[in-house]
Amino acid sequence: MYCPLVKLKRILSDIIDIVYPRAIRCIACEREGPSYNRYGFCHDCFENLPFITDPRCEVCGRHFQGGGRCHLCMNLDHVFIRAIPVFEYDIPIIDIIHRFKYKGHTELASPMSMLMANALIDSRINFDAIIPVPLHEKRLKMRGFNQALYLAQGIDGIIGGNRLLDSALIRERNTPAQIGMDRAGRMWNLYGAFKVRDNKGIEDKRILLVDDVLTTGSTVDNCANELIDSGAKDVYVAVLAASILPKL
Repeated sequence: MYCPLVKLKRILSDIIDIVYPRAIRCIACEREGPSYNRYGFCHDCFENLPFITDPRCEVCGRHFQGGGRCHLCMNLDHVFIRAIPVFEYDIPIIDIIHRFKYKGHTELASPMSMLMANALIDSRINFDAIIPVPLHEKRLKMRGFNQALYLAQGIDGIIGGNRLLDSALIRERNTPAQIGMDRAGRMWNLYGAFKVRDNKGIEDKRILLVDDVLTTGSTVDNCANELIDSGAKDVYVAVLAASILPKL
C-alpha cells in the first residue's frame, strides 16, 4: 500500500531542490566545499546539527527521556496544545538564527522553513491556518522584516496550501527585551501585548503559530490565549529551535 506521507515527502524533496539549490558555502561553517545537501549544509555540519530526537515531551517537544510531560510542562498550564521544534537552541543553530534575525540574512529562511515543514509532516498534526508571531511596528521598522513571517511563508509554500493569515494577529504594545527574565516576568511583560485584528479564518479553527525560538513559552502562550479568546479551537506551535531542557 502506498503511503501518502512518503509521497508528500518526495514532493517536498523536489520543491527543496528547486527553491534551494546546492550551496557554494555551507550555511553553518561557511566553508566552501564540493558537496552540500539540499538544505545548504556540508555533510559534517549536518551530521552534527542539534536535532531534537525522540523521546520528546508531549507538550513542548523537547527531548525528554521520561516520555509524557517534561518536568517544566508538568508545572505549567500552557495554552497551546503542542509545540514542534526542530533543533535544540545550541551551536550552530544559535549562530544561524542570529545571522537570520539580526544581520539580514533572510535567505536562511528557506532551508530553515523546509526543515520545519519536514518536522510538521512527521508530527502528523492537523491545522487549518498558519499565523506568525507578530512584531511591533517599531521593531519591524528597525529590523526590516519579521523572521516569524518569513518562516511561516516558507511553511505555507511547502505544506500550507495558502492557509497563511499574516495579519490576523498584531502586536499592540512594544514590550522591553525579555533576555534574563523568568517565565513569570515574561508573561507579565507580554500581558495584553497581542490582539486579534480579524478573526475571520480563526473561529473554530486549529491554528499553527510560527516563531523562531521557544524558551519559556510565554510569547506563544500569550498569542495562543488571544487566539483562543477570539474563537480558535486549538493552537499548535512550530519553531525552529527550543531551549535545552534543564536537568533536575
